[in-house]
Amino acid sequence: MSYDDPHDVDDTDVPFDTVAVLWRKGITVPPVPSQPTVEGVLHLRNYDAGPVIVPLRLDDATPVYPEEAKR
Repeated sequence: MSYDDPHDVDDTDVPFDTVAVLWRKGITVPPVPSQPTVEGVLHLRNYDAGPVIVPLRLDDATPVYPEEAKR
């Protein structure tokens, strides 16, 4: 894939602003790092995320923290 990349990442990387993360309802999300690891259901279709359209959406997402952070 070749595209004009303002994020200076490799062709195989997905820039962070191409994914909309929709947190699971009913969970309390503590402060999330700027580059979080999350689990959820990935949808490959355009999603209206307010002022932009993003091509990927992660639904029912939950943050994944290293074991040390849980203590």
